[in-house]
Amino acid sequence: MPKIASSPPFVPDRADDDAAAQTTSPAPPTADEKQQRAAETVRALLVALTASLDIDQVMQQILDAALYVCAADSATIMLLEEQAGRAVHLTGFSPDRKEEIKAQIIPRGFYSFKQLARAHYPFLVHDTAQEPEWVITEDTASIRSAVGILIQSRDQVLGVMTVDSRQIGHFAPSDLPLLQDIARCAALALENHYQVSDLEHKVMERTAEQMNAARTLRAKMKDELEFHRNLTALHEITIELTAIGDLDTFFRRTVELGHQRLGFARAALFLYDPESDQCLGTYSADASGQLADKRAAAFRVPPDSILDQAFNSAERFSYSATLDVPAGPESAGIAWNAAAVLLNGSERLGWILVDSGSSSQPATPPMLETLALYSRTIGALLAQKRVQLELHRSEWAYRMLAENINDLVFRFTAAGQVSWVSPSSATLLGEAPEAFLAYVSYSRVHPEDRALLRERITAFVEYPNPLQPTLQATVRYRHHDGHYIWLELNGKARQSPETGEVEEVIFSARDISERKQAEAVLRSALERERELNDLKSRFVAMASHEFRTPLAVILSSAEMIASYRQRMDEKKIDDRLHKIIDQVNYLTTIMDNMLQLSRMGSGRVDFKPLRLDLDAACRTWIDAIRMTRGSQPIEYSCSCTDPTASMDQGLLRIAVLNLIANAIQYSVADQPVAVSLECDEREFRIAVQDTGIGIPEADQARLFEPFHRGENVGGKAGAGLGLSVTKEVIEMHGGTITFSSAVGVGSTFVLHLPRAQGA
Repeated sequence: MPKIASSPPFVPDRADDDAAAQTTSPAPPTADEKQQRAAETVRALLVALTASLDIDQVMQQILDAALYVCAADSATIMLLEEQAGRAVHLTGFSPDRKEEIKAQIIPRGFYSFKQLARAHYPFLVHDTAQEPEWVITEDTASIRSAVGILIQSRDQVLGVMTVDSRQIGHFAPSDLPLLQDIARCAALALENHYQVSDLEHKVMERTAEQMNAARTLRAKMKDELEFHRNLTALHEITIELTAIGDLDTFFRRTVELGHQRLGFARAALFLYDPESDQCLGTYSADASGQLADKRAAAFRVPPDSILDQAFNSAERFSYSATLDVPAGPESAGIAWNAAAVLLNGSERLGWILVDSGSSSQPATPPMLETLALYSRTIGALLAQKRVQLELHRSEWAYRMLAENINDLVFRFTAAGQVSWVSPSSATLLGEAPEAFLAYVSYSRVHPEDRALLRERITAFVEYPNPLQPTLQATVRYRHHDGHYIWLELNGKARQSPETGEVEEVIFSARDISERKQAEAVLRSALERERELNDLKSRFVAMASHEFRTPLAVILSSAEMIASYRQRMDEKKIDDRLHKIIDQVNYLTTIMDNMLQLSRMGSGRVDFKPLRLDLDAACRTWIDAIRMTRGSQPIEYSCSCTDPTASMDQGLLRIAVLNLIANAIQYSVADQPVAVSLECDEREFRIAVQDTGIGIPEADQARLFEPFHRGENVGGKAGAGLGLSVTKEVIEMHGGTITFSSAVGVGSTFVLHLPRAQGA
């Protein structure tokens, strides 16, 4: 007796039970009508597969085709999901019922799955009432006969297609091969859908990675740009402060320039008197830039204050961002403040105190780094000016003490000689100032930058322009250890008060090598993104061209068999079937190469080198290809006395067979292809030589790019993937591939494989 279930997985839906009871299924077509319908539907489905990538649209056409061929009532495609299945595509059901069915999980014990799993062969139920394992419910009682077909690709089961009828014995055994043809179309559609989805997913992932990297790099470059602007201003401030002759003006301009040029909202400069252990005021600037005279202020630094914390910390710097900000109308308070100690070596000379003013935004890292550099610069200049005042020097341009700043400062005479350089040359250039002065002025500048820099400095000295008081340049300079670094130069001229002629140029230099590298990384990322887009375009072009011809052959052969089968003998039918098989194998080869190249590009290929007799392997591979390409002679020779190697036999076989297949395809008919194996103590060399059409010189530079083919291949089939895969395989072995070619003469490809991996 049939088993009864309380809730079937799914059944055809009927909006009106009374109307459904009065409706009868159409009479089944004759065998000839079914054959004719099958031929029509297969042709239509093959066209649909080439014309649309919309899987829902294609699957609907496939289900409609199944109903049309067998004059059935409903059809369903169920896809496997781990230990269960799900009905994804249906026809013959109402819209509401379709959604209910799609939401259900179908267990592996369901009749269709169980029957197909037993034999991996289609099942046919003539009368469901007589089938012991058929589950009958009130809704399924109308299904009186059914057919189930496996949907599989390359021995992998993707799902099940079922076709149902309300008539007993509606289906005949001859229906099974017709529905199997339709199921193969479903398998091909699903395989194409999965491959396209996988490729799109990889492209989207790679694009997202590139965009994230670009965003991170842009954020970093934004901070570097802010810091660079501050450093440029700091260079110019340093030059101006160096020229000031009295300390009071120096203190006042230090505060003013910190507010105006470096963006300090409020700033104050304090000096430290070690004799009285007191803090002495100079000047301060409020948020509007108004200066206040604090020279009368003198006090002891309160314990644990920000001045005390900076004074006693190892960094000589303190920052606080936890201050309360009152919300009342009287004062907005401050959100943060920072103190940096003025240093002369290890001697503490005072402080620069900066806060946020009325802003509630935290300080940026470039702002704090600029404050630290500014304090060290002011400390060095202050110590220098004190020494100069003590020695009663009246020299205009003071030598800057720069032991504690990273930027290089040097003086360049009008005659083109470096007269003085700061001690930071040891850090920046790897050599002491004395060694720097011993070189000819431009001898360490990169040859490509040398002439332009000399020309610009000469013009800056000989033709001073009041509208351009500074000289900026970017050059490559040879470090003491031999490598080049990028320097950004900022120079300001000192002119004679009497003649106005430039007497010297004071330069500051900063190492911007990291920024240049970051720019190069960004350019590389953008170029990679363009390459990915180009690769996608070439893939689409290749697929539209290389898939169309095999599918056309398959279609024409199928039409010929369908239309003239009765008038064709078995040999002609076999010939047509072999053509279909050959084209399917060709498409499979293209997809295998694409998948292999994709796995190599993402690092998912297992590389397992094992002990291998290369001579024996080459002979085996050549014998295999002779069986499929018997009309083309292949000559093989081996001069290697010890052909034993450690290589991945599976991957190397792909590389060698790709070269031989190309040589046969592009050679003159009946002309031999020469394969040779040579070796020495360092490497093995496998050469493949043909007398074919040759490779144009314009195509040789892009020969190993995926999907690229030469202009002279004409109508010869090919996807442009074989050489790309071969190159990847050889490089995985630590080897290289070389070639020589002449149009109309032929080509020779040589695989160079090291005896020791990584040699």
